[in-house]
Amino acid sequence: MHYFFNIFFFRPCYLTPYLVGEGLSGLVPSLVAIAQGIENPECVNVTEEIFSPEIGGNITTEVLLPRIKEPRFSPEWFFVILLAMVLFSWLAFILLDKLPFCQKEKVECFTMKEYLNQECFEMQVASLDSDNKPPKTTQPSRALYLYLLFLQLWASIATFGIFPAIQPYSCLPYGDGPFHLTVTLCGVAYPAACLLAMFLEMRSVSWISWMSLAATVVSCYAMLTAIMSPHPPLLDSTAGPVLIVVCWVSFMFAFSYIKTMVTVLLGDYWGHRALFWCGAVTQAGAVAGVLLMFLLVNVFEVFHDEGMCLA
Repeated sequence: MHYFFNIFFFRPCYLTPYLVGEGLSGLVPSLVAIAQGIENPECVNVTEEIFSPEIGGNITTEVLLPRIKEPRFSPEWFFVILLAMVLFSWLAFILLDKLPFCQKEKVECFTMKEYLNQECFEMQVASLDSDNKPPKTTQPSRALYLYLLFLQLWASIATFGIFPAIQPYSCLPYGDGPFHLTVTLCGVAYPAACLLAMFLEMRSVSWISWMSLAATVVSCYAMLTAIMSPHPPLLDSTAGPVLIVVCWVSFMFAFSYIKTMVTVLLGDYWGHRALFWCGAVTQAGAVAGVLLMFLLVNVFEVFHDEGMCLA
């Protein structure tokens, strides 16, 4: 949140690269986790004694249990890498705040009301890239402001709360390969969507709304497969794994692009205070989604799986 607030003291063109870096912060740990090893667990027969009330004694039975293979490197190294990422981020923040070159990239006026002041307007135009258009001089409606915050809230609930919790239930029935491919590509989708927003800014609220609706509809299939787990649609078909991977990556990419463009629009039209509330609703959406899925998964047990080994 602190980074999010301070980034708007810089020229507007740096907001989207910031979001790209934010997406990479989730991608790098995912790639490191995959590098640890994603081999399927080995199912072995284990003899167990269980009490049988019918005979009043123990009986011997054989069950299949998963044997998890050792990772390529220990979990301690994984957390060392995470610590290194945090330290690099901290160092980058200090350099942004202290380097003379970075100081030159800061701006003093960053609200729509200040843009209406001619002196501030001229200073901002001089700092913008030649291909950027000068800011508009009309204040958008408060209803639009609240609507954009709602889109950000819903996208955050979906991408940070609801769907990460059901991803194993949705993808694992199709196999470990589709599951890990989905996890990896979804990690790539966030920075890729932010990178696309650097070159293709879709500022039309109507288009953003339609994209949000389309992403929501597509995500319903992922929810359906999770609810029907461990027997989702097209389980025995070759199209099933392909469809589930495409489904997950497409709606995660769309929601990520929506969050990026909503953030850009809020910053351009309403300034740093809007960015603060954008960050607030993002965190609130993540918390709300996590709490909801905790209840559905652990309390009400809406989703089911058959475990790693089937008898």
